[in-house]
Amino acid sequence: MKFIVKLTFLMLVCTSFCRAESVVKIGTFPYPPYHTEQGGFLNDFYKAIFKSVGREVEFVFNPLRRSESHFIKGKVDIFSSHVLIAKENIEKIDRMNILKFNPSIFYLKSQGSFTSLAMLKDQVVGVIQNTPYAQLYEKNGLELNYLKDPLTLLKMTLLNRVKAFESTFLTGINYIKLENKLSEFDYFIFDVLDSGPAILKTHKNSDELKAIIDKGYRNIVENGQLIKILEKYWGKDNIPRSVLPNDLKHLGKDKPARFGIPQTL
Repeated sequence: MKFIVKLTFLMLVCTSFCRAESVVKIGTFPYPPYHTEQGGFLNDFYKAIFKSVGREVEFVFNPLRRSESHFIKGKVDIFSSHVLIAKENIEKIDRMNILKFNPSIFYLKSQGSFTSLAMLKDQVVGVIQNTPYAQLYEKNGLELNYLKDPLTLLKMTLLNRVKAFESTFLTGINYIKLENKLSEFDYFIFDVLDSGPAILKTHKNSDELKAIIDKGYRNIVENGQLIKILEKYWGKDNIPRSVLPNDLKHLGKDKPARFGIPQTL
């Protein structure tokens, strides 16, 4: 009887341990509509990738800098977007480019018309902490005001504290629509940004994680799940060609209709 009890206990411990090992912890921060604790594009994206290879995910939310710190200390397995890793930590990570974003500058039409970074020379522009474009902005003569999140950037623009603000296209449009200000704003897209998960080089399962993510990504491209996720946030037949992998670009369009983007906040 004692043997059976011990064996049952060991089986329960093993089951719990094995499940814990199979759950991939993803460090991230609130950045709607990509990541929120209620859901978002990247939540759906990573869940689909890992589900296709039989793994579960757990999202660990913290403010950006704390989330990065937890990742660097090994408290999570991956960081959701390597482009926001601080420069001093870049050498510690491996980067996977499986995502493309549309970095954009949004501004009030009443403040003028801008179609390039150079046209904002000497103007104060709100940017996210750890922005990957700091050097490019400074090269074009922009004065930068670093803020914690896109909503704060938008509010500072509405208060005329900054001339314009940086955001991914989807995030900017969603927040502006939330404030019922879409007709008052204009924008320009100035780059296509490759992104994806960051994995610590010292992580004990770094090679396995990279192989799993690569396989899972190929799975959701081939089974059509990636397109379904993108359409949920960009709208049907409104996905920009620039954010699609090469073999799916024929399903995209050159310029998305901003009024066709669903409100997902």
